[in-house]
Amino acid sequence: MRTLLAVLALLLAGCMPVVPDDYEPVIVEPGPVPGYLVYLREAGRDTWGNCAGAAVSRRLVLTVAHCARGAETVATRDGTAVGLASVTLWPGADFALVHTTRPLPLAEPAVLAVARPGVAQVFGICPFYREPGRVRLAEYGGWFVVGVQVVELWRVDGGRVCSGDSGGVVVQDGRVVGFISAVEPEPPLIPWFASGRRFYTVPVAVAVWLGGVQDETVRLDGAH
Repeated sequence: MRTLLAVLALLLAGCMPVVPDDYEPVIVEPGPVPGYLVYLREAGRDTWGNCAGAAVSRRLVLTVAHCARGAETVATRDGTAVGLASVTLWPGADFALVHTTRPLPLAEPAVLAVARPGVAQVFGICPFYREPGRVRLAEYGGWFVVGVQVVELWRVDGGRVCSGDSGGVVVQDGRVVGFISAVEPEPPLIPWFASGRRFYTVPVAVAVWLGGVQDETVRLDGAH
């Protein structure tokens, strides 16, 4: 997330979000932390790690590229940690496919869907919140083209997104619609740590297109 902040500030300057004309806000209530939310850890990091991701099967995790680089293990909320068998990255895209060395204790995999205008739930591991994975609400703000990648803008209501939320998920109707990639920093400004109310995600549509994950291991929009 650190390197993306300056890039986004330059590339997004002067851009206007693309929002459909028929946009109507939708009221969404906070919900429980989904069981498919996992944590990517580098060597020497604490229990919760430094990034998040979504398990779409027992051996496949979707997250952002800057989280996957340097990660050594994937951990579930019950503390179970498994190693990384492989990581697939794409030039110019902040997205990664992570395959684990052994199955994760996963009761229900993440279901993917395309984002729509309205309100969504946000899950990550920002240390501003006492409980890792605490839910926040965010409103859709449209999409941009940044370099070779499409990103979507969201605005948090009643909270913030921070550097630790990287790889976390945005959820609508119980389906993952995006992965947290970068945040627009707001005061207080702390070296190597950013937080703010506006953040950007890698849309699920990009993840599916890049990763070719439309197979039996991933549920897209509720269907195999």
